[in-house]
Amino acid sequence: MKIAQRYIGNTVFSSIALVTLILFGLQLFIILVGQINSIGRGDYGIFQAFVFVSMQACYQLYLFFPVACVLGCLMGLGQLANHSELIVMRASGASIRQITVAVLKTVMILIFAMTLFGELALPKIVSYSNDYRSMKMTGGSAVRTARGIWLRDDNRFIHIDSVVPGVGLFGITEYLFNPRLQLQQINQAKSASYHDKQWQLHQVAQSMIHLKQISSKTIKSMPWQLDFSPRLLAVSSTEPQEMNLLQLHHYVSEQKRNRVSVTSYELNYWQRIFQPIASIVMLLLAIPFIFGPLRSTTIGVRIIIGATVGFGFHLLNEFFGPLSLVYQFPPLLAALMPTLLFAILAVIMLRRVR
Repeated sequence: MKIAQRYIGNTVFSSIALVTLILFGLQLFIILVGQINSIGRGDYGIFQAFVFVSMQACYQLYLFFPVACVLGCLMGLGQLANHSELIVMRASGASIRQITVAVLKTVMILIFAMTLFGELALPKIVSYSNDYRSMKMTGGSAVRTARGIWLRDDNRFIHIDSVVPGVGLFGITEYLFNPRLQLQQINQAKSASYHDKQWQLHQVAQSMIHLKQISSKTIKSMPWQLDFSPRLLAVSSTEPQEMNLLQLHHYVSEQKRNRVSVTSYELNYWQRIFQPIASIVMLLLAIPFIFGPLRSTTIGVRIIIGATVGFGFHLLNEFFGPLSLVYQFPPLLAALMPTLLFAILAVIMLRRVR
């Protein structure tokens, strides 16, 4: 049975690897099409877009890994079923449970490797890709660092601690120089918001530097002339996929202490927690199709069924995310619901397999 288990594992592994490669190519094309409108801004050309897209496709591949599991399992076991190899194994005494365990052993290794990749390498890849795109699109006028974002606008140098998309900017320090590059003024604002195409600074401490003295005053709110739009600054903001789970946990906790809503970051945190579980659930969901209603169907039908199930899970995952943002129910529940629903479906279908 050990030889059979190894053979099943190798077949499923090859199928998942092939599906993963195909999904990577599809994501590469889809993201590249989405970058067409950005090509031509600053130094962001076709080559730069392709470099950015190649790195971003790695993250999309991580998101679609549960889909790759269900498709790869259906293709691998379907191939064995078409060649009557599964029938021979069953006739020689192998149970469905033993075959499932053989598949699980292989996929668990892949899940572990993908999880390590998602936590150790992927955040750095995504962060570098966003830094690269931001640098090329702004012509070097916007630079991200580990401690925030630096902007240059003529003789002004601006540092922003954090950018929360859809909310505003936090921790702004603005340095104004005269044409001789002498420091004339420093503005420190707690936050900035964008309304009616106009930036507004809030709780500003303004310091004017003269030859012999420095004068200061506090302003509750004041207009702010800045040529960078929120969309462009969002490119320079730290996105949840640029952090590992520990960093994301600290970031969400810190923003909650500052009473800043970061539901999207919290949602991403819980989705990544449940990602390995979702991959196992999708794998278990493929087993009943092979030993149940699809045992005598063609490989093409199995691929269609697998794609429908896999992308159905992905769409449901994407549906519950925005739903939690709109109706303000816990991100934990939004991240858990798709996996839980498909797990219940997998259990019901597995119980019907004999």
